[in-house]
Amino acid sequence: MSDEIKNVVRQFNIAVIQEGNETRFHALMAPDFVNHSAPQGASNGPESMWNTFQKVLRPALSKLTVTILDQIAEGDKVTTRKTISGIHTGILMGFPRQEGRSPSTS
Repeated sequence: MSDEIKNVVRQFNIAVIQEGNETRFHALMAPDFVNHSAPQGASNGPESMWNTFQKVLRPALSKLTVTILDQIAEGDKVTTRKTISGIHTGILMGFPRQEGRSPSTS
């Protein structure tokens, strides 16, 4: 079971975050998902995650790449340590593009 659920999370990170595949997003995302990190007053359903990827990360980072560093699964829970990186070609969280910079977040 743990390898199966880690694979689902891995698919989400690569197909959805890195590649922007909306079909895979809807196939992998539970319709009752709650985004607990959404800003107060903002939508916190599944579409809030899609909007973060498509309207925050993708316009700001060309060659967006997700690198999975570690995954731990126990029961039906998975935690993933990853790095999201790319070339900073647009506004990222209020910061203008930085020529030649490749930001990453873990």
